[in-house]
Amino acid sequence: MTSVFKKLLNAAKNGSYKISLQDKTLVINGREVIKNGIYSSENILIEPSDLDGYFYEGNEIEEIKSEPWNCVRMLYELYKYSIPDKKWDDRKSVFKALPIELISEEDMVLNHPRYMACAVLEGYILLAGLQGWLKWEREDHWYWVNKYDRECIVLKQWVI
Repeated sequence: MTSVFKKLLNAAKNGSYKISLQDKTLVINGREVIKNGIYSSENILIEPSDLDGYFYEGNEIEEIKSEPWNCVRMLYELYKYSIPDKKWDDRKSVFKALPIELISEEDMVLNHPRYMACAVLEGYILLAGLQGWLKWEREDHWYWVNKYDRECIVLKQWVI
């Protein structure tokens, strides 16, 4: 059975998805797959192998995939340096990415299109949160911030 994450990535190629981290809602090809954090239990949300092809760190890949917050950190970095294109013009993300003028030539060649990087990042946060992979460590905090890039902030309400 194909995971919801894989279905999301396939739909993202056509721009046919919508993610609301605020409402914990995911629409794929016009069909509401997750609404207010509720989904069919027969669906596999996400599997570690779904992230294959998104990290270029060599030996660290398994370590990154086994630590969900490291995944968020790395996926945000992929999003931040992703390549904007026409499919992205009307989309909005809760995360900040670099304008094209600040993206290096190497990143322009190697990185993913922004619409795909956004689907991967926001999809991962939604699905890993619902799957229970992202554990909120400090109840008194209402957000998590990436210690390597302080622009990457995940709100508690998106995960819990």
